[in-house]
Amino acid sequence: IDRFRHCINPVFVRLENKKINFENYKILLKLLDEKFTNYKLIVITTLEYDHYQANILNDCNKVKFITVSHEFLDWKYDNIDWKHIMETY
Repeated sequence: IDRFRHCINPVFVRLENKKINFENYKILLKLLDEKFTNYKLIVITTLEYDHYQANILNDCNKVKFITVSHEFLDWKYDNIDWKHIMETY
């Protein structure tokens, strides 16, 4: 827990396989803002989402929504190009 509290520039990744609740993400960003000065949140989803709502959150430059065309197959998510995602965002 102490290591988490003292992270510098952490990157959080969330996989969404259901409809995105943007209000929950606003709350999450507020909580993260209280704990970290510089962080990124990457949300990977297989579903279509409200791009207008996502762009509002993207404007803070701390969150990025990514749509992948394939389902999350197993707990390792080998079918996701993690290297590209981490290098790009």
